[in-house]
Amino acid sequence: MENQKVANKKAREIIVKNMFMTLATCGKDGKPWASPVNYVFDKHYNFYFISSKTSQHVKNIIETPSVSFAVFDSRARGDDIDGVQVSAKARVISGLELLSALKVVFTLKARKSRPKEDFLGIANKRIVKIIPIIIYKYDRTSEPGEDLRQKVSLK
Repeated sequence: MENQKVANKKAREIIVKNMFMTLATCGKDGKPWASPVNYVFDKHYNFYFISSKTSQHVKNIIETPSVSFAVFDSRARGDDIDGVQVSAKARVISGLELLSALKVVFTLKARKSRPKEDFLGIANKRIVKIIPIIIYKYDRTSEPGEDLRQKVSLK
């Protein structure tokens, strides 16, 4: 197993170096759904993304806020694969929290900001916030038969 500080640092590096997660959601009907999502994160490692309010993953998050996601370099080969797996809670942002979420999303994406009205009411887009609960890093140093995950802290 990797040294804990090294594993924590590598997990943060994986998140910084990539920009897509594979988000897994599930609706009340119990049917799972996986989606590639372009993310940003704040200084507390809460993750944010913009999506259509009619997308399956947004509908699922409204029904069932428990989600999981993985971040990894999809171009890695064989023994070079490394990634993080996260169990989390997600919610569609509204109210006063929307203003701070907009700052995070548009500052980190280096895009021109959009007004909050673009993400409320009849507007098509929504901002989703994902709050990690448990974070694992793929442990490439594990021996055969051991769990290939190591619990890490991003903070």
